Amino acid sequence: MEDLDETVLKKQKKDLERMAEERRQLFQSLEISESDFLKALKDRKNFSPETWEVLQKRRHELEEVLDKKIQAASTPKEPKKPHSPPQIGGHWIHVK
Repeated sequence: MEDLDETVLKKQKKDLERMAEERRQLFQSLEISESDFLKALKDRKNFSPETWEVLQKRRHELEEVLDKKIQAASTPKEPKKPHSPPQIGGHWIHVK
């Protein structure tokens, strides 16, 4: 089981590194820093009132989804019990 966990962690680390590089390349191609981009997103004046409301609604929805995923990931999972054969009751019908 430990090898599987290590494999998953290595894959996740590789995926995070790839996404970080893609994000860096995106901002480089846009010729804007990530911090300037985030500042612009937080400024209501950069959007129409309708667009601002949609953005806030989507942000709220994303935060809820992320909160649920974080809670699920941080909740310890019960270890799986070894499989045992079903218990058979005392009523039997003999069939020839």
